[in-house]
Amino acid sequence: MKKMFSGIVLLFVLSVASAFAGTEMKRIPTTYDTQAAFEKGEGKICLSATDGCNTCGVKDGKVTMCTQMACSKPIAWSCTKFIKQEDTSFMSTNDRNFYTVIGNRIDQKLKKRVDEVLKIYLKKLSKFSEEKSQDTNTRIQEVIQKKYDTFSMTIPADKGMTKKEQRAYYFYQYLLFKLKIIGNTL
Repeated sequence: MKKMFSGIVLLFVLSVASAFAGTEMKRIPTTYDTQAAFEKGEGKICLSATDGCNTCGVKDGKVTMCTQMACSKPIAWSCTKFIKQEDTSFMSTNDRNFYTVIGNRIDQKLKKRVDEVLKIYLKKLSKFSEEKSQDTNTRIQEVIQKKYDTFSMTIPADKGMTKKEQRAYYFYQYLLFKLKIIGNTL
C-alpha cells in the first residue's frame, strides 16, 4: 500500500512538474455598479448576466445582448451563469475570491496542463475507497504545500517576484486550491 501511494505521489508530482517546466462556478454573487466594471471583473468567466432587471448574454468578456425591460430599480450587474462549474461553497469568501484571481492570472497553458493531470489523478483516486482517496489526497496536498513553503521561503519579502517566480507562485496556489476542491468532493 505504501509503495502504491508513493507511486501515485510520484506520478502526480512528476506530471505536474513536467507541466510547470514546459468548469460554471458556485460563487457568492458579486455585484458591479456599471457594465464596464462587470465586464472587467467577471466578463471573461461569465456566460450570462443580469443588470438587476434584464438578462444579458456574455461572450469573450463583453455583454452582447440584453432583454429590454423597463426597470425602476438601480443597476446592479452580476453573473448568473459561469463558464466552469466547481463547488467552492466550502471555501471562505476570501479563498473563493483569491481562487478566482489565481485562475485568471495563471498562465493558461499551465492551467490547462494542471487540469489535464488532475483528471488523470481523479481517475486513479476513483479506484480507491472513499477513505483511502481522502487520505491520499490529503497526503498529496501536504507534499505540495511543503514544496510551496520551501519555494516561498526562497523569495525575500522585500522584493518583487520575477516572472518565473510569479509563474511558480500561481502554479502552486492554483494546484493547492484544486486539490482542496477535489478533497471536498471525495
